[in-house]
Amino acid sequence: MRQRLKPKKCNCGCGGFSKGGNFIRGHDSQLLSKILQKHKGISGLKSYLDSIERLTKEAA
Repeated sequence: MRQRLKPKKCNCGCGGFSKGGNFIRGHDSQLLSKILQKHKGISGLKSYLDSIERLTKEAA
């Protein structure tokens, strides 16, 4: 017997609920677009993630 999935709040921040997954269909792409826009594209995002990685290594 299949277990019923519990609705979960969508992780994109829209306030909607998924059918049990992390996102409503298509909202993972919306979140990625918002992230890329905030960090001025993939190279800006990579820079940001590299700096976080560097800081966490220094703190360890």
